[in-house]
Amino acid sequence: MDLTGTTVSPDSIDQILSPGETRTVNIVIANNHVEAIEVQASIVFAQEAAAFAPMAAGSSAAQAASSDGSRPQKAPARRQQVSRDDVSPHRCIFQYNMSHSSQRRLAATRRLKDLPHVDKVKEFTNLKIGVIELKPGADSMHECQTFKDRDRDGSFAFVELDVKMHVSPFVVGNAAPWEAAEQNDAKKDSFPDVASINARSTPKVSVQPVGGRMHRVEGQCAVAGQCTAATPGMRPSAAGDPEDPLYRRQWGMADIGAKEAWAMHGGMKNDYIVAVIDTGVQFDHPDLRDQMWTNPGEIPGNGVDDDDNGYVDDYYGYNFHDDQSNIAMGEHDHGTHCAGIIAATRDNNLGTAGVAGKAKIMALRALDDDAGGYTSNIIEALEYAVSMGAKLSSNSYGGGSPTQAMVAALQAAANIDHLFVVAAGNDAQDLESAPQYPCSYSGPNVLCIA
Repeated sequence: MDLTGTTVSPDSIDQILSPGETRTVNIVIANNHVEAIEVQASIVFAQEAAAFAPMAAGSSAAQAASSDGSRPQKAPARRQQVSRDDVSPHRCIFQYNMSHSSQRRLAATRRLKDLPHVDKVKEFTNLKIGVIELKPGADSMHECQTFKDRDRDGSFAFVELDVKMHVSPFVVGNAAPWEAAEQNDAKKDSFPDVASINARSTPKVSVQPVGGRMHRVEGQCAVAGQCTAATPGMRPSAAGDPEDPLYRRQWGMADIGAKEAWAMHGGMKNDYIVAVIDTGVQFDHPDLRDQMWTNPGEIPGNGVDDDDNGYVDDYYGYNFHDDQSNIAMGEHDHGTHCAGIIAATRDNNLGTAGVAGKAKIMALRALDDDAGGYTSNIIEALEYAVSMGAKLSSNSYGGGSPTQAMVAALQAAANIDHLFVVAAGNDAQDLESAPQYPCSYSGPNVLCIA
């Protein structure tokens, strides 16, 4: 059969379906020798994880000849694996075609805002990413596709669904019941280490998050000087150790040469900002309250956006999950745990010692009480961090497939010298063969810590 000049219209089909849903599409096939033939095809989606092609607007793959020049080939599209349960019901993420003029991008924004299901459009100028917020009742899985379909002049580099990332399931906050500690210890080997203390009460036995699992800490070890080298998990004190009672359980400090680093650099400058993008931070924690970053342009609690940055009362940071100023942790204190590892006050005879005890913690809540967070909230938190002067962010979450939005945001952050520190997870898996994101992004500013 002579296939010279064969065309297929459309040359790509992006369909987003729920499990069990069927969609019918018409495909027209033609070439130089026969009349056009219209074929009707039914797409049936029967799996829980959707294979969702990132919607690269204005960039339908052109037909390319194979090596023998006989049969047209289509370049394979990168695909984003998503489950409806992990898709935000009311948001899409996009990036404009940056080769277009600012006037054309402004016109594209106006067109978006005029669409019937669009509530508002947010644009993050540092990261060059935008978020479309939909009105109640709109279906993001349908509307995100519609925005791509209507993009006739290539205004968008991409339009994507807003998908969720999670803290690894082995990371449990210190408010969890003993059962969680016992279950986690049964699944993973125990580590003689403590990351933070529960400052809201002083029980004889408290739960301490340790590198992704929980451990008992006997009451006598919560008081300086009452722990001995014979206590399980403890090591003898040494010259130059911080005056913090649980420091001897922080075996990781020796592994990373923390004391040597402190001797050389003093644990960073007093004004070095670390943005903790997580579940929120207990800002009045006695081991953290002196370590919190504060916004110099904001008067706390007056209900006014004093510095005109778009966020009201963002004194310690901001809560992007709930769109409010309260950055205190909810039911999950993973963010406080991470902040304690970074910057818990040293030499205060309380709890643990932070690796960078002079750093200031900018608390940015992007994750919910189940320790999951949508990409849009994480990107907005990152935008806030870079715009407010944080050169480094802590990002201890992951899961799912890579997204064009995160790739673009991380590249933009790299261009303005922001270091994006991420967790490798708690599953002891080979990330070369089983990538986990954002850890597995290859940007020059992505530092993945195992």
